This record gives sequence, structure tokens and C-alpha cells, in this order.
Amino acid sequence: MLNHRVLLLLLLGSVKAEVGCGQATTAATAAIQTQYQRISSNRATYKTRSISLDGESGEGGQGTAYYEGKEMKLLAVVHYEEMGKREAHYYYHNGQVFFALSSLYRYNRPIYYDKKTARNNGDPEAFDLKKAELTENRYYFQNGKLIRWLNSAKKPQPVAAATKNEDYQLLIADEARVRAAFAR
Repeated sequence: MLNHRVLLLLLLGSVKAEVGCGQATTAATAAIQTQYQRISSNRATYKTRSISLDGESGEGGQGTAYYEGKEMKLLAVVHYEEMGKREAHYYYHNGQVFFALSSLYRYNRPIYYDKKTARNNGDPEAFDLKKAELTENRYYFQNGKLIRWLNSAKKPQPVAAATKNEDYQLLIADEARVRAAFAR
């Protein structure tokens, strides 16, 4: 009987810890959203600096950093490819990423595939940006650690699975590389 009580108390404790953890994540996410909105609404007032990211992707790219004083608040990165582009927006507070939005656009045809090229190839469809497929992932960080991941459907994904996610791996590597280029 005593073993059952101990087991029941342990189970109840773990459920309470899970609920508490969820509440902490919800509170952290709300704080992140507030900070994100503040940076987004002040974006036009920030000083900007841009660098070319040629050689990092098939069609080149660009990084733009937004500063409030000397502090980087936002880093916008775009890599162009023949069949799409990858954009990432990293939001900073006190020098740390707290939110990142990754957007991958997959084009219906190559960017150079105009109506004439399509016609010459017997293809009824030319490049049309409106037909691009968009995949977005939202990543929430606290103290340098990923605490929440939302996929394109804005559905929560297991945080532990992010380390195996190609988009997340590219996002993290790209942030470090491009941010270092701005530090030079």
C-alpha cells in the first residue's frame, strides 16, 4: 500500500511539473511575442547595415542588420536559388536570439523561365511568384535554448526533434556565420 502511495505521489508530482513547465513556456512565449512586436514596430527607426552573401547560394544573397544604437535587434538574411529562396529573420535582445522565423519559398519554375522560354519548351507555365509554395517555421528561444517550435501550420513540434530538422540546423549555422560577418 505504501508503494502505491509513493508511486501515486511521484506521478502527481510529474504531472504538476509538466503543467508548470507548460505554463512557463506559455509565459516565455508571450514575453517573446511582446519583444518581437516592439522590434517589428520600431524597425523603420533602426540604423541598418547590409552585406552581400554572394557565394553562399546559387544566386547570391544578402544580410541586413538592424541596430538600435550599437545593439543588433534584427538580422534579416536571404539566400536566392534558381528554384526558390530561403529567408530568415533573427530577433535579438541583450545580444541573444530570442525568436527566429525561417521562410522557404519553392518556385513553380526557375526564375529565368519567362513566357517565351516556357512556350519554346512546350510548357504552358512560366515562372510565377504567386505560385510559390511557402514553408515557415517559428523558433522561440530563452537563454540561448530552443523552448518552442511551430511549423508552417503553426502547430507545436517537439523541441527535441529540432536538432534533427534540416531547417533548424541551417538556421542556426547561418545565424552564426552571418552574424560573425557583421562583427568584422
